[in-house]
Amino acid sequence: MIVEKKIKKIDDISKSEFKNGKLIYYSGEGNINVSFNSDLLVKVNNIVMDGPFKFNADDILEVELNHKIYKNFINLNVSSDKLIAEIKLNKTKLKKWSIKDTNLDSNIYIDYFFTNEDLQDAEITKLIFDILNENKVIYGIQIDSIKKIIETGEGIIAQGKPPVDPIDDKIEYYFGKKEINNITLENAEKVDYYNNINEVDFVEKGSILATLHIGREGTIGFDIYGKPVHPRKRKKINIKNGPGCKILDEINAIAEISGMPKIKNNSICVFPTYKIKGDIDKKVGNIEFNGTIYIDGNVLDGIKIISGKEIIVNGNVNLSELYANADITVSGNVIGSKVIVGSKVANMIKIESYLMFVREFLMKLIQIYKEVSNKNVITDNDKISKLLKIIIISKLKTLKDNIDNMYIDIINTPKTDKDLLQKVQSIHDNLNLISIKGCLEDVFVTLDLTSSLIENIKIDLSPSDVKIAYCQNSTIFSTNNVEITGVGCYNTNVYAENCIIFKNNKSVLRGGKIEAKKIIKAREVGSAIGVTTILKTSKEGLIEADIVYQNTIIMFDEIKFKIDEPVKSFKAYMEKGELRVENLKL
Repeated sequence: MIVEKKIKKIDDISKSEFKNGKLIYYSGEGNINVSFNSDLLVKVNNIVMDGPFKFNADDILEVELNHKIYKNFINLNVSSDKLIAEIKLNKTKLKKWSIKDTNLDSNIYIDYFFTNEDLQDAEITKLIFDILNENKVIYGIQIDSIKKIIETGEGIIAQGKPPVDPIDDKIEYYFGKKEINNITLENAEKVDYYNNINEVDFVEKGSILATLHIGREGTIGFDIYGKPVHPRKRKKINIKNGPGCKILDEINAIAEISGMPKIKNNSICVFPTYKIKGDIDKKVGNIEFNGTIYIDGNVLDGIKIISGKEIIVNGNVNLSELYANADITVSGNVIGSKVIVGSKVANMIKIESYLMFVREFLMKLIQIYKEVSNKNVITDNDKISKLLKIIIISKLKTLKDNIDNMYIDIINTPKTDKDLLQKVQSIHDNLNLISIKGCLEDVFVTLDLTSSLIENIKIDLSPSDVKIAYCQNSTIFSTNNVEITGVGCYNTNVYAENCIIFKNNKSVLRGGKIEAKKIIKAREVGSAIGVTTILKTSKEGLIEADIVYQNTIIMFDEIKFKIDEPVKSFKAYMEKGELRVENLKL
């Protein structure tokens, strides 16, 4: 702004003063010395002054307020994603300015003050654009919003264009629960299709099992600085087929056989399934099938079901036996029954355990015989025989009875390897002969046979699970996990190679023996009257429970710990060879 100037001649040294924003110059001898507030931009004859200067009557004076002063009253806020810029005005400060009046003097100081008059909209608009330019905001400037921002004091001044996310590839499944249609094939292995459903699907040959929906790539956006904002990459998946399934036109999975659909190893499969509608009783008879068996009903008293793959029972199992080489799922209750998953493995474990007991029996027999014979040298065969029989009856009868019971269980277990079973029968026949005849040579021969067979047994622990709602007075065996989803487990022996988990917050574990090599997670264990309940794991395992009552026995291999009073928030584990127990009094 060029300062309006009025010149008056005087016969004295030159002087000047500011009045109402105008400069009155009294021109006499010499020039006027001028200094100014650093907030002001001062020019003389179009030359910017950077400090005090001399000024005469002919000079042209320009004074402007540095816009940086106004910019202190305008805040620009940018969002963290750089897609939105907001302006906030301090309207009480955005006023017009004027030069302060001064006294008449040969030395003057130019200063300023703010008036009560608002800046014009055009001036504020220019300030806003200056701020945008200084901050390099160039994209999405909301010119139409400036008037409203000036009126209200704040608002969005620039808005970028957000990227449009891609639509990921998706597989729509036509089997299992509806919820699985929200998953992709990549994480399908993590989905448990049959945990809480009442019926497992059965599909006919030629059925469409799933369809791959191809997604769409995303669109690039731009931030307020004009820089591109890239969308995430689209998730691309392929629809894969396994046994019993084929892919048509690269998007549809079609059943090649009738059976049970399932996701396995990231592939859609159909497994041969023997599906039975209704209850299985003695009129139907026992069932043996190499594929999966699905029973839409109950398994009633005295039934034995043997499957080469899975068994699914959409009902209860009562006083029966289920044997499967893969998973067993029972949606209802298991009462007085055997549920054996990985039946081949279970048989091998039974046989191995039996042979270990036989070897222990024979080694103890030899040890006791040597202790007695060292005191009294015995050479007569009849006396040796008599001594062996006495030792068996007096010292080893309980162990021999246990071995006999284990043997009976083995020979009554279905699908046991015939060659292995013959060897076990031969060893047991030898044991009975030793008990009857007391032949020392037979003891050593049988011990060698037993030790050799133990060394040659190979157990393939293919992981398979048992999932049941409730069990009572039963035996449960799994080569992986056992899950109890309902009210609990009563007087039942449960074994799992991995974990035993009680899913229901109100489930009760009362009586019996629960054994898992890695983790046991229970809710309520035992009872207020002190029913004996055993929880056993390995030294690397973990036992947790919400409530544990007295007379519950905790075992880590051979290490035992008995609970003497009710506790809650129970946790037990081994650390550096010592048992650690954490709990609170109930």
